[in-house]
Parts: sequence; C-alpha cells; structure tokens
Amino acid sequence: MKRNKLEKSLKALGWWFLRHGGNHDIWTNGERQEPIPRHPEINERLARSIIKKAKDSLNNKLAILSVEAPVWQGAKTQEYQDILSFRNAVRRDASALKMPSYFCASPKVGKNS
Repeated sequence: MKRNKLEKSLKALGWWFLRHGGNHDIWTNGERQEPIPRHPEINERLARSIIKKAKDSLNNKLAILSVEAPVWQGAKTQEYQDILSFRNAVRRDASALKMPSYFCASPKVGKNS
C-alpha cells in the first residue's frame, strides 16, 4: 500500500501526524500513538494492521458515547443531551466519510430498547 493512501485512511479515522521519529513518523489520535514507516510503499499486512488498530480505537470511542439514559424521573439531563448530540455528529461525520456501518451501530437508549 502506498504511504499516502495509509495516511489518508488514518486521517479519515481521526488520526493526525504528531512528530518525526528516527525511521518512522508518529501518528496519534490523542490517546494512542502508532509509528508509520517512512517508506513510499508499506507492506500490505502492516498497513492493514495499522488501520485495524485505528478502527479499534474509534470503536472504543463510539462505545463510550453509547451510554444508557438516566433512570431518575425518566428525564434526560443537559449533559445526556450533549452526549447524544456529539455521538450523532460523530455518526454524521462517519457516514460522510463513507465508513462501514459497523462504526455507526445504534446504542441502547432508554429502558425498552
């Protein structure tokens, strides 16, 4: 896989360039860091592994945003509304980037979901 194509895939998943290392560039999503070799052509298996790690970290972020509704008095607090609107914005961005549907799985909201 071409290095440019790998970098575009990482950017689409919310990763960005952090710094240059000795033989690698370091990319991050704010939580994890991943070294990317500085070769024009990157081994296909290595590229798939890097993209898989990036997708897994995105899935973890989306899972954190899939919270249950507060049970007290059946009301939704402002904080809960903010979480829902942020989660929906992430989903809109994911669909705009034509990501696979498993990135946009519906969370369980409320008692009867």
